[in-house]
Amino acid sequence: GRSVNVTEDEDSIDIYALVSFIGDEKDDYVPNTSITYSEAFMLGVRYVWGGVYDGKCVNVHIEEVEDNTPTPKVRVIFDSVTGQYSFSHAQKVPPTIWMYTGDGRVGVDHIYYYNGILYVSGHEFGHAALGLGDAYADPNANVKKYLNSPMNGWEWRQATNADYYILLKHATWLRGNMFTYSSDKEILEQYLTT
Repeated sequence: GRSVNVTEDEDSIDIYALVSFIGDEKDDYVPNTSITYSEAFMLGVRYVWGGVYDGKCVNVHIEEVEDNTPTPKVRVIFDSVTGQYSFSHAQKVPPTIWMYTGDGRVGVDHIYYYNGILYVSGHEFGHAALGLGDAYADPNANVKKYLNSPMNGWEWRQATNADYYILLKHATWLRGNMFTYSSDKEILEQYLTT
């Protein structure tokens, strides 16, 4: 009954996701590649969220479904913007991601290239599908100010142990967008709402 399910057993962690792509730009090619934006989105989610945590392989199973399919899914809306400022963003309910493919991204004067679309896809999927907020600094000196998390940067990053820990503890946006990230599990437990 959910668009994304996360399961864990003794050998693996599996993330199952259904997505639908909306907008003609989904079939456009990422500049200088032979891969479409929708294909790049799915690769980005797999690259960012696949990995190893606590000795277990983290597998990402992402499948495209038609938007009119009567099943819960993450909607990914592609839109090309030119001459206006827009930025890719996500909302959790209903799970929706807006991906802008033109040259009007806020603070950036060029279109998405391959690595950019992969990273942003994984980042926004972290918001809409996995319920993770942006990782901000915490005044507690024991909490690392910056991690290489995909939830707190503008460049290519893969999921960290902190990301997987938060995900598996079923932390949600109950605390707003402010999440405390640390490599110390006890500190994470102290700060997270589960």
